[in-house]
Amino acid sequence: APLSASTTAASMLVCRSGYPTGRYPTNAPLRVSAAAASAASTRELVTALLAAAGTLLTNFPARGWLAYDALRARREDLPPTEFLHRAYGAILVEGGPRFGAALGVLADAEALPAVFHCAAGKDRTGLLAALLLGALGVAHDDIVEDYALTSATMERFIAVMTAEDPEAAQAFADTPPAFFAADPAAMSLVLADLAGTHGSVRGYVQDLGVTDHQLHQLEAL
Repeated sequence: APLSASTTAASMLVCRSGYPTGRYPTNAPLRVSAAAASAASTRELVTALLAAAGTLLTNFPARGWLAYDALRARREDLPPTEFLHRAYGAILVEGGPRFGAALGVLADAEALPAVFHCAAGKDRTGLLAALLLGALGVAHDDIVEDYALTSATMERFIAVMTAEDPEAAQAFADTPPAFFAADPAAMSLVLADLAGTHGSVRGYVQDLGVTDHQLHQLEAL
């Protein structure tokens, strides 16, 4: 059923994403438009809420991760480093142009402040963050260290979801652990692959179509 216009911002966003309303409480009531209150899908709702705040929602599907489903991962039984290295390579092959487009959006000063995320905030998000940092000349080891910070948040996320959501607990139990890893060695290999093929991460994003002007804009932000 459509959500009530009196629902708070955070609970509306989270509730339509499948999470209990009270898990992310907020004291900030939100006035929403009739379009937002009667949204038929999560995407419509989020788009309407952000539009009311003067914010643009841009979606860049990059689903190469699905090439490595749970059944295949369990059958291959790869260690996390190899699994993620292969999976991230698949994501970049399938979704490379979308990552380039996302960097183009971030290069527009009018788009800031900006937030980018995916389902878990680890894989597609981690790759976009790595590409952004690498394009700006951040050192290889610093990018890897930044990505590795995700491990702690993933552990907390899994612990909370397992404790509070029986369906999620079963899903986690049925999924190979490599899916939830944020292995720094894997990201290091991905960055090395890009440098070996394109000369640098910056060279890779330029091959994706990110222009020198957009890179200069990112550097100036």
